[in-house]
Amino acid sequence: MATVPVWKRLGQAKLGLADILSEEIAREEWLNPGLIRDIRGSKEFLLACDFGGSHQRSRYESFSFLAGSIAESGEWDELRRWVRTEYLSDGRRMSFKGLRDGQRARSLVPFLHAADKFPGVLVTLLLDKKIGSVIGDHEHPNFFPELVVAKRGWTKRAFHRLCVVASVGALLIAGLSAPSQDILWLTDQDEIAPNARQHDHAGWVFLLHINTYAPQNHGKLVFLTTEGDDEGRRLEDVVAIADLAAGGLAEALSLLRNEVGQLGCGLGIPLPEGLSDKAAVILAWLGGQGFLLRRLSIVLECMGPNGVSARIVRPQLVSGSVCPFNPSGSVGRVLVLS
Repeated sequence: MATVPVWKRLGQAKLGLADILSEEIAREEWLNPGLIRDIRGSKEFLLACDFGGSHQRSRYESFSFLAGSIAESGEWDELRRWVRTEYLSDGRRMSFKGLRDGQRARSLVPFLHAADKFPGVLVTLLLDKKIGSVIGDHEHPNFFPELVVAKRGWTKRAFHRLCVVASVGALLIAGLSAPSQDILWLTDQDEIAPNARQHDHAGWVFLLHINTYAPQNHGKLVFLTTEGDDEGRRLEDVVAIADLAAGGLAEALSLLRNEVGQLGCGLGIPLPEGLSDKAAVILAWLGGQGFLLRRLSIVLECMGPNGVSARIVRPQLVSGSVCPFNPSGSVGRVLVLS
């Protein structure tokens, strides 16, 4: 009996990046049934996002999105609170950059083990910095005329990032949500929503994209930042899952690309010199399968002056010391991109 696909294809070529990603996800799910978790049964659809790769050494900008079911996240929340009690009882935030701190570093593996229990899909996108605009016809004044007003007061880079986040986020809502689900869109208080005015503008940009990409969705949209979190740090910990994925994948594949050039597929490649232990652990975790939280890692590469290639990579770390995320129990300094 054929498996019914979870992913709903976008099928709108004019949407550029979003349509390319939609087709790639549909193809990968066809090749690997069960790749995507169905979260349409929940009343609310959570979309938490974060991004990285802004520093000069990174070859990629990274965007990570956690789409999940709030109603079914009780087991994750219980484990998350235990990790906080055991390792982060002083309330400090979990983040990729913050892992230089010893206490946060010790909490990384337990934190990721807890994230395995979050019912949803984690999509991490690496965008080659050599690629120019990847937001389709968005810059055409007739496509989204409302963006002319929203664009005021933003730097060019920040507004482009906002549109990429809005495009990919709306794509995930179109592909994974049910028409009646309310959308809770959650992000860090960063350059997308650094103040009340830009928070409001970002919310309108998100809504415009949802109406264009997912017109079948009639639920309410609530846009929150982690600024409104309580002492339990629940909102921050949801966003931290996306933050860790974005930071770890960007570091690993940036270093690897600098060493070997074009990334191969299905070949054993020594992990690059200088890769941090934290990035290696996150990379191993991203390759994990069979958990409530599914993982998709997508790389967009520049292919000449006008070309963009998109493909899904599955990092697998093999042969070496014990790794808590590899079913075989082993991980080393060899990376396989399957």
